[in-house]
Amino acid sequence: MGATAERWMTLYGLFNPRRRLGEAEQDLYVSRPGAVADHILRRIPFEPCGKWIIAGTPGSGKSSELVHLGRKVWDEYTVVALDLPPSVAQVNRMTPPEVLFLVGAAAVRRAREGGIGIPDATVAALTSSFTDMLQPDAAERVEPRDLLEGVALFVSNLAAPGSAAVVQAATGAAKMAASVLGGTTRDVREGEAALGRLLAALDAIFAHLANTGPRPLVLIDGLDKVQDHAVIRSLFNSRLLSLPSAAMVFSGPITLMLSAYWKTAGDIFQCERLTNLVVGPSPVARVKVPPDKVEAGKAALREVVGRRLTRLELRIDDVFAPDALDELVVCSGGVLRDLIQLVNRCCPIAHEKAQRDGKAVVDLDVARLAIGEYRKEMEITLTGRRIEELRRVRLNGEPSGEGEESDDLLLTGFILPYANGGVWFEPHPILRGVREGV
Repeated sequence: MGATAERWMTLYGLFNPRRRLGEAEQDLYVSRPGAVADHILRRIPFEPCGKWIIAGTPGSGKSSELVHLGRKVWDEYTVVALDLPPSVAQVNRMTPPEVLFLVGAAAVRRAREGGIGIPDATVAALTSSFTDMLQPDAAERVEPRDLLEGVALFVSNLAAPGSAAVVQAATGAAKMAASVLGGTTRDVREGEAALGRLLAALDAIFAHLANTGPRPLVLIDGLDKVQDHAVIRSLFNSRLLSLPSAAMVFSGPITLMLSAYWKTAGDIFQCERLTNLVVGPSPVARVKVPPDKVEAGKAALREVVGRRLTRLELRIDDVFAPDALDELVVCSGGVLRDLIQLVNRCCPIAHEKAQRDGKAVVDLDVARLAIGEYRKEMEITLTGRRIEELRRVRLNGEPSGEGEESDDLLLTGFILPYANGGVWFEPHPILRGVREGV
């Protein structure tokens, strides 16, 4: 493949940071230090109704871990994989009853795709109990039976006849439903009659699945995108999401890694930290990272790039100068999506450079231009209080926890978690030098 516009456009699409690694792309999945899917998988047989949360930086690979887990156990469990973002209008306003109802809707949809009929009375109980928890203004615009058709799944049996048609139908229905849910229910407490009926309907659906095939395993992706602090507390500091009688694994926001959140959520769920790959020495004086751990992190990210290039029958050396890829890896901070983002930005710059001087690779100049673009976009949001928080994190290795700025910097990926025995935090390396002490 020559140094043409077509080549760089193809690479630009291949490294799309907005696209989750899908189930048909498991050849691109890289098992990495700190991955948690296999760890959870070993424990599920011992805790058939266990509840897990995978917490980590936005773009750290939580969704890929869920897809990997679901595909790996497809023949051993009835995998119900709820994809929240396309199923709702506002993930950032989700309530526990909405999540529980959509879990039931996803289980009904999964049963139908597997040729399993859930009794009409059970489905009716699911929808009527949810209706009883709607706010008065939402009751007029929310039709739970329509939502049953609008729920989206992110893992399905690719070998099943007509699976492409099923996926297409699910996508269309999800678009219809996505204009509705997100903050539509009233405040519901454990012990309320309507909640009890919804949980009973959920448990009846799970029991039916278990009686007609392997026991269910529920995967819920999307709650890691919640940034509203009150919503995070309502979802993960209460027992409501832990009450269904099936094993469930959630992706969760990074703030659950903080000690106060971790302790509270950890009394209810089993919390797993998906820390970022270590790709350089830590600026925190108390943290000593072995060189082999740094090299392992860099190697895993190089493999992420290499596997994608293999699809185009390209090698890393065909596209990158050695020092350029290393620069991108280090500046990504070990965040998978940020590395993909940086490579994506390199493509139009490299194309322009190739037209100008004939060089057909991403060299150090191209890499630094892409890094500079991304840095400016991040820097523009830095207020004085945010800069002071970043300086404290760089010095102390942990967020101050003072005010919402601290949590916001975690939720937006400006502060990153790492692990080497214990967990520590650092400002995103792409921000180094934007202000003194950051």
